Amino acid sequence: MIAHADHAVTKPSPQNLEHAPRQQTEKSCAAFAGILDDGTIQCWGDLSDDLTPTTLPEGKKAVSVASTTDAFTAILDDGTIQCWGTIKDGGGNIEADYVLPRIPADKKVVSISSTDRTFAGILDDGTIQCWGGTGDDNTAPVLPKGRKAISIASTHDAFAAILDDGTIQCWGDVEEGGVTPTLPEGKKVVSIASAGGAFVGILDDGTIQCWGNPNCGGMTPTLPAGKKVVSIASTTGAFTAILGDGTIQCWGWSGSGGTTPDLKNRKIEFITGMQD
Repeated sequence: MIAHADHAVTKPSPQNLEHAPRQQTEKSCAAFAGILDDGTIQCWGDLSDDLTPTTLPEGKKAVSVASTTDAFTAILDDGTIQCWGTIKDGGGNIEADYVLPRIPADKKVVSISSTDRTFAGILDDGTIQCWGGTGDDNTAPVLPKGRKAISIASTHDAFAAILDDGTIQCWGDVEEGGVTPTLPEGKKVVSIASAGGAFVGILDDGTIQCWGNPNCGGMTPTLPAGKKVVSIASTTGAFTAILGDGTIQCWGWSGSGGTTPDLKNRKIEFITGMQD
């Protein structure tokens, strides 16, 4: 996962869902779901847990697909959603002991994020709706009055939403970043990256704020004097920040890439990290 400091996160206009670029492929633990050029969905891999998608409503096309550990949710071109897979992981559309997707009839889903077992969708009015799982992450937060969600990041069991005033709202497992941190006075969050159990936000002055499990990078490191963060990549247990001069700063679990390597006077242009 990579977060960029020089671009504020925006959500696509719900009026333009039909013409939005399609997210081509998403994966669960053992299966893929791909969107074909006609807007239908093709799944492959281990499809034993109801991971073969149901037929889409007539005339509807998939725009994007998100996944939990064992379920998928597709956003269709009219802003409705289609879920399939294991009910406890967000794939159900029937009554069960889990939170089901209950999108108001007059609302459209603009984007979807996911933890291991829960989906969180941003609706076209900026509110959030959650479904799946039975943990602390499946209860949608009540946003401060007048605020709207712009984007959502996730760890294994927690979510962090950036709101339209640059503040954040977190919910889910408190040990994995589900408690909203206190930001430095006057600072706004531009983007958020996540590891398996921690978040890091890039602030509008190029500094960073971390929260969550310190063993996964949830403790804010001290940056070199005068340096600003340009982007951040993550593994399951660590983060690496690219600084404005092309050097990098790593933190988190050393066995997951949390120790800064010697670049031998070279500069980094791009980083990606592996996550399980």
